[in-house]
Amino acid sequence: MRVAISQPMFFPWSGFLAMLDSVDIFIHLNDVQFAKGSFTNRVQVKRASGLTWVTVPLKNHHLGQTINDVRVASDSSWKQRHLNLFQEVFQLAPYRADALSLVSEVYGHSYTKLVEISEKSVSVLSNYFGTATTLRHLNSDEFDVKSQGSQRVLDLVLEVGGTTYVSGLGGLHYLDHEKFEACGVSVEYMKYNLNPYCQPFGEFTPYVTALVLIAHSGPSGSTHITSETKSWREINGQK
Repeated sequence: MRVAISQPMFFPWSGFLAMLDSVDIFIHLNDVQFAKGSFTNRVQVKRASGLTWVTVPLKNHHLGQTINDVRVASDSSWKQRHLNLFQEVFQLAPYRADALSLVSEVYGHSYTKLVEISEKSVSVLSNYFGTATTLRHLNSDEFDVKSQGSQRVLDLVLEVGGTTYVSGLGGLHYLDHEKFEACGVSVEYMKYNLNPYCQPFGEFTPYVTALVLIAHSGPSGSTHITSETKSWREINGQK
């Protein structure tokens, strides 16, 4: 059983979808502290003037709140502002209607909590490409796991019967790989294949929302979601 764990993301980049497609269970790490400037409530798009952020405004946010406690602003006028921006940046894209339809699908619902809109945005992107069709989505606050850091990641993986943990490269700096292996869990890291696709407005960047991929490539954009994983020993140059 392959497992990945990450904080929820809002209309994430294509690499996030590649991670989802490489595992059987994805755990949204939603009971950790919300970090200002994270990708839980914002994502980048490209426009003629350069990269810009699309940000979900928050309600009465204060330092120390966990992600699952963060609320979305009650004034929903930001949804129309976002839609106007997407209409602008996708106006010449061949699959513009597909991308805008997904935005409308997400924004057609009312949300109280940030995690609700973040998870919905991930769902519509995955469904569009038909990736991760058998993936189970779980939330970390569903488990009575009180440990921290590397131990908490391991405990969550064990809770769901995981035998392989798939991580972004950031895990190299804090995961106790030997301990994972001692508990019967192998550790693999994403090796992103950052295949360029058509993008207007300057040089290609893979880190914009996957809506950009959809707008310019349509369903065939799934061919750009082809990343692989490598064991932590391979990444570290060990045999």
